[in-house]
Amino acid sequence: MTKHHDNPPSSEGLLDQLAQEARVINTAAAVLPEEGELNGDQVREVAERLDAYLSAKRLTPFVVGRQTGRAVSSIESFLKGAYGGNVSKLARLINRWLDQHQGGEEKFSHTYTSTKVTDRMLTLMKLAQRERQIGVITGPSGIGKSMVCQAAASGEIPGATHVHCLQGSSTAFQFAQLWAAELQLKARGGLFQVQRAIIEQLRGSDRLQIIDEAQYLHTKAANVIRDVCKVAGVGVALVGTVDIERNINDRTQFYGQFERLIVARYNIVEEHVQNGGRPLYTVEEIVRFAASRKLKLSGDAAEFATRLACVPGYGGLGRLGNILFVASKVAKTGTITLKNLKAAVKHGLGAQHAERWSIEASRLKATA
Repeated sequence: MTKHHDNPPSSEGLLDQLAQEARVINTAAAVLPEEGELNGDQVREVAERLDAYLSAKRLTPFVVGRQTGRAVSSIESFLKGAYGGNVSKLARLINRWLDQHQGGEEKFSHTYTSTKVTDRMLTLMKLAQRERQIGVITGPSGIGKSMVCQAAASGEIPGATHVHCLQGSSTAFQFAQLWAAELQLKARGGLFQVQRAIIEQLRGSDRLQIIDEAQYLHTKAANVIRDVCKVAGVGVALVGTVDIERNINDRTQFYGQFERLIVARYNIVEEHVQNGGRPLYTVEEIVRFAASRKLKLSGDAAEFATRLACVPGYGGLGRLGNILFVASKVAKTGTITLKNLKAAVKHGLGAQHAERWSIEASRLKATA
């Protein structure tokens, strides 16, 4: 029986511990390049590894297909070396699935910048999947939440579904329709019929469901999530602003039926405050963030950029990425200087907001 938590952990100690455990476990995983076509030997290695794992665990390709969201015929063809689709993409997906199920070392996607914040978000998602319960991630815009959601659904968590909520999908029925569409279901009828179709599609699949921008959902839509989690037995990650809490707080009205399914919470800004204002990002992380966009920062520009990214309410990494792009256009040497960066901030926000952001940033101490 899955254990429910009356008082879910706030996250820091638990998530750090889980991430550390993941890093120290050895694996026989195939080390595949993140981009480009795989060669025949690399594909065969993954297929042989999958075949050995299925034999050892007495599993069938049906399980792999169900948990990765791929057709069983595709898995069977891959094992026979006869898959006619994008074999490199499928091999990478299966390799990640094997890593996860064999207790392999966690790997973070190179399509986004790995920071302590993004790593904790991804770790909480995997915790929710493992426990088949609900994890809640809250933080301001631009902090990297949707970036992690997309990376998870793109293969970091095999089989994960990313449901990006819209303001127009806030009611229970609208949200259920959106969710069904992401699962490629042609569900018809009312709310009950659509919800049942989602449950039957996910039951026993172990596919994490990531609900992004969940603050848009009304309370009854949140109840749809609760019911799917309980009945289908799948993990759910709710991601958005702190307004999520308003719609899932049912400790009095509904006797905590939603609350008891929450395995852990991660409030990004709250943790920042509780740790004495410790910066959300380090200078090293911001330098890597710039490098991932083929940009180079001078030393003082990197420190200032870090302070800018750490100011709550100004868009975090999302806004900083735009600022760095503008600054790169005026940089004459190929390296973004502090002067270039400040000019880009003023251009992007206007003089008044730029000054306010810079003042807030100057109060923070950037750490290496």
